[in-house]
Amino acid sequence: MTSQPGVRTTGTGPAPTDRPVRVLLLVEQLRRKAAGGIGTYVWGLIQGLTELPDQGRPDIELFASRPREKPDLLAMLGFPLRSSVLPGPVLTRAWDRGLLRAPGSFDVVQALSMATVEPGLAALVSTVHDLLWRHGPWSVPIASSSRPRWSPLTWWAREPPRTG
Repeated sequence: MTSQPGVRTTGTGPAPTDRPVRVLLLVEQLRRKAAGGIGTYVWGLIQGLTELPDQGRPDIELFASRPREKPDLLAMLGFPLRSSVLPGPVLTRAWDRGLLRAPGSFDVVQALSMATVEPGLAALVSTVHDLLWRHGPWSVPIASSSRPRWSPLTWWAREPPRTG
């Protein structure tokens, strides 16, 4: 059997299969009023995925908070979409506290920012876009609210990365 991109044929996980890898893309950044650099990356990734040939393409499903407006623009991107009933800020706080898990039908959960859901039995792939805050914490914008400033640095200090 020949190996094709996106098709699991070897590895240490479940028995090899010819079915495409099932990937859940967390695209919450696209729900924000200003998607920023991560949102630009997500748009480019989705465009690139749509240009892949059908054979060997992973099965992609998008996941985000409930839409702010109708029609839902994410539903028009050409991939199945799961929308939470929760608004974005509540959803990401629930993820942060481990209150929600990814659906069990996926092989991979791809987090495109630091906000990520518990992957359950799926492999978790998290994309880190910017580490400038590690060398210059002053470079992370201060929120214009009375809440304490949050940065990835405070997240790592509070909860060390999990292994295994």
